[in-house]
Amino acid sequence: LTATEIMLERRPDMRIVILTMHDNPEYISSALSHGAVGYLLKDVPTDEIKQAIDVVMTGETYLCTGAQGSIAPKKPGARDALTEREQTILLQLASGKSNKEVARTLDISVRTVETHRKNIKRKLGISSTAGLTRYALEHGVLQGTGVRL
Repeated sequence: LTATEIMLERRPDMRIVILTMHDNPEYISSALSHGAVGYLLKDVPTDEIKQAIDVVMTGETYLCTGAQGSIAPKKPGARDALTEREQTILLQLASGKSNKEVARTLDISVRTVETHRKNIKRKLGISSTAGLTRYALEHGVLQGTGVRL
C-alpha cells in the first residue's frame, strides 16, 4: 500500500487496481483508502481483469465479485444524521472523486465541498478522508447507485 501512495504522489491521475490473493475486508478497505480504485482476487478470469481496467478508466471503482462478498454492508446508523446534500457528497467522494470533481458535478464551490466533507467527518466521528471511503464501503453507501464495485 505504500507503493500505491508513492505512485499516486508522483502521478495523482493514475488509476490503481490491486491484484491479490487477500479477500479480507480490512485489506480491501485499506487498499481503497490508500488510493486504489480497483481490487481483484488473483483467481479472477482474464476477462474480468480487462473489465476492471475498462471500468476504472471511466473513473469508477471496481471490486471483483469475491471481494464484494467479503464486504457485508452494515446498518447506516450515524449516516441518518447526514443531510441529503452531505449524503450526495459522501457518495461522490467515496466513488473516488476529488473535491474539485465533486464541486464541478454538483455546481458548487470547492470550498463548499470541503465544508461538507468536514461536517460529514464530524457527524460520523471519522478523522480522515480515507476513513470516509472505508465507512462508505462498510455501510453500503455505494449500493444501488450505479457505481461499479
